[in-house]
Amino acid sequence: MRLFVLSCLFLLAVSCREDAITNSGVETPAAPETELDRWIDTTFRIPYNIRVEYRWNSDAMDPGHTTVPPREELVQPFLQAVLNVWLNPYIQVAETGADFMKDYTCRQLNLVGSGSYNQGSVTLGLAKNGYTITLYTVNWFDLAANTVKKETLREYFRTMHHEFGHILNQRKPYDPNFQRITGNYSADWTALNDKQARELGFISAYARSADVEDFVEILSYYITYSDEEWQQLIGSIQSVRGQEYIRLKTQSVVSYMKNTYGVDLLRLRGEITTAIEIMVNDK
Repeated sequence: MRLFVLSCLFLLAVSCREDAITNSGVETPAAPETELDRWIDTTFRIPYNIRVEYRWNSDAMDPGHTTVPPREELVQPFLQAVLNVWLNPYIQVAETGADFMKDYTCRQLNLVGSGSYNQGSVTLGLAKNGYTITLYTVNWFDLAANTVKKETLREYFRTMHHEFGHILNQRKPYDPNFQRITGNYSADWTALNDKQARELGFISAYARSADVEDFVEILSYYITYSDEEWQQLIGSIQSVRGQEYIRLKTQSVVSYMKNTYGVDLLRLRGEITTAIEIMVNDK
């Protein structure tokens, strides 16, 4: 999970959450439909049955954290990126095509302008009950400002794919043997940085927090790096055992996606990394 001022990426550890959402009891009046609402309706709700909530909705917010709604002028560019780097790649490679997203994607997508800050980390995404995804820090996603770099974009798209990975796992569980490849999970995941975690066989520090996070971290990293970039990442690990653990985990994730959902991760990676490159070059 992840992002959008580069300095924040180095100072804050990143996490996702799957906590229950509570009702604050605060009600807001219904807003009139806008051109943006109609675009969202035709782009997300009608074809994929995804309801997008971008206005302030206290029922979808954690009352223990201070957050703000997204800037309205950033919502459509952000959602277009979601379409290009998340929905469309799966539609292109899944054996069932567009029906894959109709069947398995979230039913509600909540957008939040700011991050949700915790002690030592910032939550960038949240998946709940297999049907709802909340994405934070939309207000940092300003492509028009031409300040968002490739690695920062990739970091955010990893958050999207990480949360969707949770949705898929909640629908159809993966092989329980996955958690036995390394074991050694720890709730104190912030004690290590990513480089140290990779030496132990975890693709990121957060992957060490639990096997469910380990699984979707492997998924989200693998499909947002080109083959060359992925090989460089694995090659940077000094521990031979650490490299082997990550390769075994990757094989497990690739097999799960192909055999369970009919999704070829090599092809999916190609679609996603191409979409990221186009976005970087079009800025």
